[in-house]
Amino acid sequence: MPPMAERSAPVLAFGPFLLYRTQRRLLEDGQPVRLGSRAMDLLIALVEQAGQVVGQSDLMSRVWPREVVEDNTLRVHIAALRKALGDGQRYITNVPGRGYGFVAEVRPLDDSVAAPPPSAPPSTRLPPRMARMVGRREAVTALVRQLQDHRFVTIVGAGGMGKTTVALSVADAVAPAPADGAWFVDLSALAPGSPVVEAFASALEVPTATGELLARLSAHLRDKQMLVVVDNCEHVVEPLAAVLEALLQACPGLRVLATSREPVRAAGEWVHLLPALEFPRGGEPLGMQQALSFPAVQLFVERATASDDSFVLDDDNAPLVVEVCRQLDGIPLAIELTAALVRVFSLRGVSDGLGDKLLALRSNRRMVVSRHQTLHAMLDWSHQLLPPFEKAVLNRLSVFRGGMTIDAAIAVASDDVIGRADVRDAIASLSSKSWLYADVSAEPVRFHMHGVARTFANEQLRTSGASDLIARRHADHLCNALRKSRSDWPLQEQQTWLDRYAPLSADVRAAITWTLEQEGGALLAEAMMADAWMLGFQLHQFADYEALARRVLRQLEAQNANPLARMRMHRIIALFDGPQIGPRSRDTQHSEEALALARQHGSPRELIESLMIRYIQDVSNGDYQHALAHGEDLAGLAPALGDPMALPASERMRAPPLHLLGRHDDSRVLAERVLAYPAWAPSFGTPSSAIDHQVGMRIVLARIAWLQGRADQAVVLCEDLLAITRRESGMSLCQAIGLAALPIRLWRGELAQVSELSARLRDEAARQALSLEWAPWVDAIEQVVQADTADVPGSHTFKPAANSLFVDHLATFSVHGLEERALQRVRAGHVGWCAPEVLRVKALSLWSAGTDDARAQAEALLQESLNLAHAQGALAWALRTATSIALLWQDGPSHAEGQAMLHRTLAGFSEGLDTRDLRAARAALD
Repeated sequence: MPPMAERSAPVLAFGPFLLYRTQRRLLEDGQPVRLGSRAMDLLIALVEQAGQVVGQSDLMSRVWPREVVEDNTLRVHIAALRKALGDGQRYITNVPGRGYGFVAEVRPLDDSVAAPPPSAPPSTRLPPRMARMVGRREAVTALVRQLQDHRFVTIVGAGGMGKTTVALSVADAVAPAPADGAWFVDLSALAPGSPVVEAFASALEVPTATGELLARLSAHLRDKQMLVVVDNCEHVVEPLAAVLEALLQACPGLRVLATSREPVRAAGEWVHLLPALEFPRGGEPLGMQQALSFPAVQLFVERATASDDSFVLDDDNAPLVVEVCRQLDGIPLAIELTAALVRVFSLRGVSDGLGDKLLALRSNRRMVVSRHQTLHAMLDWSHQLLPPFEKAVLNRLSVFRGGMTIDAAIAVASDDVIGRADVRDAIASLSSKSWLYADVSAEPVRFHMHGVARTFANEQLRTSGASDLIARRHADHLCNALRKSRSDWPLQEQQTWLDRYAPLSADVRAAITWTLEQEGGALLAEAMMADAWMLGFQLHQFADYEALARRVLRQLEAQNANPLARMRMHRIIALFDGPQIGPRSRDTQHSEEALALARQHGSPRELIESLMIRYIQDVSNGDYQHALAHGEDLAGLAPALGDPMALPASERMRAPPLHLLGRHDDSRVLAERVLAYPAWAPSFGTPSSAIDHQVGMRIVLARIAWLQGRADQAVVLCEDLLAITRRESGMSLCQAIGLAALPIRLWRGELAQVSELSARLRDEAARQALSLEWAPWVDAIEQVVQADTADVPGSHTFKPAANSLFVDHLATFSVHGLEERALQRVRAGHVGWCAPEVLRVKALSLWSAGTDDARAQAEALLQESLNLAHAQGALAWALRTATSIALLWQDGPSHAEGQAMLHRTLAGFSEGLDTRDLRAARAALD
């Protein structure tokens, strides 16, 4: 062993591994091995003291310096680390009663060593490989080459062949090449024949809102260079084929690597058959070196050694190992389970027992044993050999869909008979026996079951009659975890919170679904939904969680259950229907129901929350008076709350409708006051606070700046806003572009920037599942640009606007965009901010009629427009109206008056002098 000074070198080599200590990266044969922080701490501690025994207490104090952990926690982490290293080479040994030692030769390398290869793109989303791959290097090389030649490759093989491990190894090798990395879609939790598009959307981080999801997926992936690994396809091949054909046709940069027990049979598919690991097929005895040339034997030896420190392959026992691999047909999962039994039953006992089991199978079925039957027999035999408490723990853990931490396993699997320590011991033992695989890249470590093993163990759980009991414990555990997520939300960074709680999503949805199927389960399901909504919101799984909320609500209403429970479900449904202010009409049914229930039964806090949800919908629907009234209601409730953030919340509610009603100075005062308050994080218990209202205040201030004649300041505010929202939710970015940056650039007449922002908004809206909201907005703006650049002025017509917020803006974008509804809204006092421009555009249309009566009406409207613009302080609208008046009066007796009026208006501007409106105004002067 090198001296300690050398073992602290930046790079340490052992076996096929390179450990970059300062970068905390581990490579095996040049490929990254993903380890969590605890596993990396353990590895560095052991490698730095290679050749020495490191005491358990020393390791625990180094890896968990501020925590009290049990000895079996360390044992579980060591077992997981050994499996990640493929410890058939005996890198880590256990010295009973003393600790652990790293026994492999460690070679320090100097700075001349090449730097590690570049990491995969930050966008890459691949799960870790749970154990080192053995015997598949040629397959990986071939698949990498096939993916270069074919955009869709399916790895086909029987269960337990290691298809997922191979696919992830291929993806690791390929991931740095595509600009947008490699992503993973797991279809194992889907019921046979289920639609798969939601699973794609969730995995690819495309919000699962209602609407045409496949089109949104295509839009999201259209310009991406990406590899998508689609795992466990065999039970949904028919719907999957349609989805993949559509995506591959629409997205030229997309490549797909699938795993399945049968081909998907989609157009363009290239099938790669993954055989069993090669094993000696002849009857002649082989020595140790000959046997080790076969991958099946290599895997058996590696896993047996990892389970039993005393196991050594030699010339005497090599024939027995070869025979076991022959009996198991080279199936990797079966080999792993069998190798783990050597520690308890000896190699001879394992060989004899396996032979008896397979002989009985052949006798009973009177047929040649298929690989599926061989694997099932191996699972059955290995399961029978487990101690009763390990068998019970394994069966109970099969209820988890997305893996589990040790604490989660204890919560579900322990009881009065099987204690917490028993579960910890069982997890350590089941990991060493390959029933569980540890994800050492997660923190804390998460344990998973192979899909085939999970199905088998779940069958045993159902047969035992304990399935419902364990499902209830699973639901109770998730209730507790969701409550903890609520308390952690204000204390953790968003990504830290997601890293901890995002893996629960599949289990949460399964638990709520199970709860709804139980008699009287609606209230428990509602309690879970009340805490789970933020998880669905942050993961953009809108459709999934909205559908669950609707199911919960139906049961609550059928039972005439607690009105506050019904209120919370109405509120969540309303939130997921439209979680931002935007130009799409909202169905207010659920927000109305929530508000009515809150007024009748709720606390002031619950009433405030329901007011805020309804406020968002009212602004989107163009009902600014009601939106303002909700803000004023909140202001009246604020003193009774005793909450220091209640008043700022009411002010951030009032600022946008005040601006939209034309009261710009009042709005600006409130918006600036809100921005001066300390920033606050979204509250877990108040769904509407997930919207970034401070972004909303900046949108208001940018718009007001333009309206009040500060056109250059408006652009600066928009650039700052886009920089902020680029780091925030994509929904806020859509608002910033759609309601501030795009209109202001369009009002300024900067069509090149408008086209760039339109394309950006279209892409972001597709990614955020907001195309239904923003696509018509972008379409209209693109029509404005086309109309402005048309060869024949005025030849362009616009589609009718769908919603009032849309109607209000369209007339300000183009003189051809005025709808009668806009004028009606102005006259009824429903909208004020655009009123001067709506009146001006209407006046121009009347003037063009050419009659004396029409011109008189037009002049009256123009004067009204100018007076209203001055009353609002809307200098930008005043300039447009003054310019129109000057042009219309230029050949009449009022020519001098029109010129003087325009001169006075122009004098109010000190910036934005090169914008379209100011150029037009100067051109209208003599």
